Amino acid sequence: MISYTLVGRLIKDAESVSVQSGKLAEKFTVAVNFDRDKSKLYTCYYFGDRAAKLHDYLRKGRQVFIIGNPSWREYEGKEYESVTVVSFEFCGSKADAEGEFKTPPKQDNPEKLPYQFEGRFFKTREEMETYKKSKYSDNLSGPESFEDDDMSDIPF
Repeated sequence: MISYTLVGRLIKDAESVSVQSGKLAEKFTVAVNFDRDKSKLYTCYYFGDRAAKLHDYLRKGRQVFIIGNPSWREYEGKEYESVTVVSFEFCGSKADAEGEFKTPPKQDNPEKLPYQFEGRFFKTREEMETYKKSKYSDNLSGPESFEDDDMSDIPF
């Protein structure tokens, strides 16, 4: 059997639906980012009493961890994929759980510069990358030395 493990965010609030078998389910869509420019949407169905209890917490923007079984169906010549949730957990901070999503304050961009990072605006991507390197290069260097003698206190 195929199983998916997904970590993503809900793109809208969940809705209670009745499926063809007559069972009630929570239906929600999760966006999963694969890399910087690519993401995929998964329509998820969560059945059972726990799903009904979670309805009020399945809100747009919440980060979730899902294990589920995929299924495919065809409708009017298009193939649709959905995931039946087997295991479900909320991810993120307590602020996420309370619906207080932290968004950075909106910064003014009077010159309409195309690139932004941490509230600063840049004309080119190269300028922005140079700024990132200068700001974070100290944190990325790692330990200055690592000797075999340092391994003696590791318990495994």
